[in-house]
Amino acid sequence: MEVTDEQGLTWGLNSKGFARRAKKILGWAPNGKSLKDEIPDIVSLEAEVLGLKIGYGEKAAGAK
Repeated sequence: MEVTDEQGLTWGLNSKGFARRAKKILGWAPNGKSLKDEIPDIVSLEAEVLGLKIGYGEKAAGAK
């Protein structure tokens, strides 16, 4: 995952989008990770960017 300056600005925004037209017209279905599954990767990436210990995301998500 590539980190950009703009990416950090989007985390925490209070919005929710729906792909109703893509589903209806194109037959599209989401197939990516859930937010819950994505959070450890996000935290690890941010910790690495900040020079913190790699693997912090797993600990923050409750892994032992």
